[in-house]
Amino acid sequence: MAQNLEEQFKEEKPEEKMIERISSPLKEEIDLPIPNEFTEVDYHPFQIDFTNRKIRMIPTSPIATSTRKFMKLHPDFLISGVIEADSTITTVSSSASETNLDTYTIPLNSISRNDSVTETAGNVIRISASGTYSTANATDTVTIRVGNGSAPTTEWNSMISTAASVTTQPWNLVWTGIFSAIGSSGTLEAQMTGRINNVNKDDPNTATLTVSTVANIVLAITAQWSNALSGNTISIRQFLIELLN
Repeated sequence: MAQNLEEQFKEEKPEEKMIERISSPLKEEIDLPIPNEFTEVDYHPFQIDFTNRKIRMIPTSPIATSTRKFMKLHPDFLISGVIEADSTITTVSSSASETNLDTYTIPLNSISRNDSVTETAGNVIRISASGTYSTANATDTVTIRVGNGSAPTTEWNSMISTAASVTTQPWNLVWTGIFSAIGSSGTLEAQMTGRINNVNKDDPNTATLTVSTVANIVLAITAQWSNALSGNTISIRQFLIELLN
């Protein structure tokens, strides 16, 4: 009796028969090859580079121009956010020559701007850096610069330590640049806040900077000591770059 009830219950499932009747005629119609959204251009104009964690556009030539109404239109399209996070410790010591602490290259034509109808702000680059320093005496100082190009860099902003005898004291800075125009004579509004040995060293700009966005932009942080003494050392421990909308 139990077996008969079970068989009867199985047969009394009209919804299953309805589903089967509806789906059967459509099987051939929907059984089509599904396009690969990661590789097929007709399906999607982007490719996902899992190795480098990037979204790459299919076009093989830069398409960011002064008249484009979109941002960061480049074959190496980068999602807005962190593009460099370096914890390599680099030390500059016993040298009065300007020396790189760290650098990062933004490829040409990677910078664009927003449509002026909807937004007046362009791409934003933000650099955050920090480290420690020590001095050989109470009179020597160190200059930290942010600029374009390896040392000696084309300075955008800088800060100088206050003369003091210190051992392994902190320094840090946040530099922000907004591109208001692009091209061979692009314009950049740059400001920097910073501290050395817990003393404010903010460096404001009162005029825009001229930067070519059709050439590589080498973001650099450099250090230069006032005297080449063995006790004068400065190290960078964190170097973070963000490209923002």
